[in-house]
Amino acid sequence: MGITIGIQCLEIEEISICDGMFCYLVDFVDVKEKMNYCLMWFGYFPSQVWSLVRRFDQPQKYKPFVSRCIMQGDLGIGSVREVNVKSGLPATTSTERLEQLDDEEHILGIRIVGGDHRLRNYSSIITVHPEVIDGRPSTMVIESFVVDVPDGNTRDETCYFVEALIRCNLSSLADVSERMAVQGRTDPINH
Repeated sequence: MGITIGIQCLEIEEISICDGMFCYLVDFVDVKEKMNYCLMWFGYFPSQVWSLVRRFDQPQKYKPFVSRCIMQGDLGIGSVREVNVKSGLPATTSTERLEQLDDEEHILGIRIVGGDHRLRNYSSIITVHPEVIDGRPSTMVIESFVVDVPDGNTRDETCYFVEALIRCNLSSLADVSERMAVQGRTDPINH
């Protein structure tokens, strides 16, 4: 059975490992943008984790706030998905384009191109890396994002909101990966 090791996002001045996980923020010249890196380690094989992350057509498999996903395209670069968001968030839909999908390097990149929400010019890259923790195969997942700060919000408020979503998604990814590990399976990867 796998283990999930903490998750927390820290300011760049506070770079450190906190419960086996750290995040740091990198400021750009444009004060309306902030890039954030969230890292999380968990004790599952990278193939299990990647088989979930790479499913651009099925984000609801591990993202708890996604209720439905409708695809346009063939799952290649440039494909677009329309995601329905569960109630409770300040959004109902998100239109997202697949920017990068690399099955060898385990990289997934998306860009939000529309929808009913306040995340403007949002793009995200998720990478999955093999690690060894206590002599056992493990996985490190890194999610980075860039987003414009909406009028009426601060950079900290915007990043706090997005980081909270990422924390939920990564925690759910760990839970789903653990269930898959217990069942001894991975989702098939269809190219």
